[in-house]
Amino acid sequence: MSPKNRKSIGENPSELIADKKKLIDLVDRAQGGDKKVLPTLRKVLDEEPKIASFVDLARDVERSIVKTISGDDLFSQEAIPRNLSEMRD
Repeated sequence: MSPKNRKSIGENPSELIADKKKLIDLVDRAQGGDKKVLPTLRKVLDEEPKIASFVDLARDVERSIVKTISGDDLFSQEAIPRNLSEMRD
């Protein structure tokens, strides 16, 4: 999703913590280098520090599984994360 098409993530950390989709969007944007989300990310992590280890672990596990399943198959490397994203939505 291009930055112009991104929805606002909001400023309320409690709202983000309760809404998994918004939380994942926040983390995705932060991992993509979007500095605009940094103040909100800090608030969320201050309010619920356990999120840091959970989100990182989930991403690492997902990447590892995709790599294990797909090997050198570029189609699978692209398709599996999209399928997982659809399942999360």
